[in-house]
Amino acid sequence: MGTPEKKGKKVIFISDGKIDGVIDDVLACGADGFFAESYTDLESLSQRYGQEKVIVGNIDGRILEEGTEEDIRKEVERCTRLGKDCPGYFYCVSNHLTHTIPTEKNLLLLLRLRRIRKTMKYPSSLRDAKVLGDRKLFLGFHRPVG
Repeated sequence: MGTPEKKGKKVIFISDGKIDGVIDDVLACGADGFFAESYTDLESLSQRYGQEKVIVGNIDGRILEEGTEEDIRKEVERCTRLGKDCPGYFYCVSNHLTHTIPTEKNLLLLLRLRRIRKTMKYPSSLRDAKVLGDRKLFLGFHRPVG
């Protein structure tokens, strides 16, 4: 079968909870990046690994569920400040977009991200981002039906 690397795939470590205490070992085993729950110290990990690893996440879903429009703006700005210089950073909501988050708050998040996207500098293509290599990485959000 071959390893993911030989097939041109990136290996992204995903775990619930705070990963600060184990991420060095996980990355030493060959992971190309990681998903960072809101409990994880994105500031420290983006400084240590932001130029060479894919980092996904850290938007706190509890803020979307319980916070105000201003809280959501501040949370997106926090993640933007910490991830903006990391070529492999992807916004993602910790615990994903669950059915308990009001639709209006999901829309606020998406509108905020759309505004920020217009102001950020991106590589001219994903190939220019050393961290990503020549493969595209797609993230999906899901909501339970019913």
